Amino acid sequence: MNDVNLTLPTTGPSVVYAWGSTSFGRLGTGSLSGVARRPRRVVGAADEKVPISHVSCAAHQTFLVLSSGACLANGSNVTGCLGGDGASVDEGEEAAVMWPVPRQISSISVDWKVKQVCCGSELSIGAHTVLLTSSGKVFTFGCAKLCGIGPTDEEVIHTPALVTRFITPWRVAEGR
Repeated sequence: MNDVNLTLPTTGPSVVYAWGSTSFGRLGTGSLSGVARRPRRVVGAADEKVPISHVSCAAHQTFLVLSSGACLANGSNVTGCLGGDGASVDEGEEAAVMWPVPRQISSISVDWKVKQVCCGSELSIGAHTVLLTSSGKVFTFGCAKLCGIGPTDEEVIHTPALVTRFITPWRVAEGR
């Protein structure tokens, strides 16, 4: 099984199952290593008692968007792709902060009413995340080299930064 394989279907308003590689805690099942060959319930998602409206995942991170506009995330904060709330790993360091279960990200305001999240990763470079709010604002964080829409093309963005290059986008996608 390829190390970046994971699957996250939703089976109800607040129920998400995951299987595949548990590396970095990205499945949200509480494990940091190994392979989940059968579906396992994502820990904490149902505890929110708010329907999940959107799910996005990549090699390092997984985001759940709740219908309230709040975000939960789990995985590795490599290059700041979880949006703050902990240390980021710089090139050459051995370990990043890893969250094996979803948790709310304090740097993402509930007032933003996030509508969609797009996660992206390139294992040799880093990871990034893009948020779209219900008002049409786009925020990005993580490895700016990857997404190319941050304040510069070379820096790591540790907390969500507003992108002002768009005219009211209605959807975001990641193509890596």
